Amino acid sequence: MRQQTSNVQSVERALQILSCFTIEENSLSVKEISEKLLLPKSTVVRILHTLKSQRFIEQDSLTQLYQLGFKVFELGNAYAATIDLRQVALPVMRLLNEETLETVSLNVLDGYNRVCIEKVESSQQIRNFVKVGGRSALCYGASGKLLFSYLSNDEQKMVMQQEALDFSQQEVLLEQAQQIRNDGYAVSLSERIEGLLSISSPIFDSKHQIIGGLSISGPVARMGIKQEQMIQSLLKASVEVSEKMGYIQLIIASE
Repeated sequence: MRQQTSNVQSVERALQILSCFTIEENSLSVKEISEKLLLPKSTVVRILHTLKSQRFIEQDSLTQLYQLGFKVFELGNAYAATIDLRQVALPVMRLLNEETLETVSLNVLDGYNRVCIEKVESSQQIRNFVKVGGRSALCYGASGKLLFSYLSNDEQKMVMQQEALDFSQQEVLLEQAQQIRNDGYAVSLSERIEGLLSISSPIFDSKHQIIGGLSISGPVARMGIKQEQMIQSLLKASVEVSEKMGYIQLIIASE
């Protein structure tokens, strides 16, 4: 029984050591880990040696500092592969719907079209009806333009040629795409449906790649007066879904 307890404690301490490493503190010495966890240096060294042998920890040969090993990266990818975007997003979408009282939809790319894969409709009498499985072009509406904005330049050209946009329309769309990326969200008013206001923001994965867009839509007469509040609620929800998909925000400190 004592041996079993000791083994569990070793596992717990090993996990605590792994948890010491963060984006801000990605390299640590034995002393720093010891002080963080209030553990004897000898214990830290012993556990680090075991973690290193299993590739969970690496040691810089010059600085002698420790950092997370490739095995952690492998496990992270394995976990990310099991995550289903729709399943992860739906609880957040329901909360966003309760907060805003408007229709919330989840959209992804399928080829060079936007496809709705999940929705939570508004309970209000006048609302935007969204069809799951519905497809539309990327050049129109907030959700389509959002996804368009994160395509490569060559892909954007292909989409615009596919939609037969003239030179002037292409210039306008590319300017809008740049603004969307700068703002971090897209807004459209009466673009696809008269009187409809739609706001869309991106969802990213662990590799910082866009994997979908979260949208709120409803009558402009109702949404327009609280548009800024809607935008902030949507951005918060998108970040929450992104983080559940493995995305980590990189915060660059200003000098």
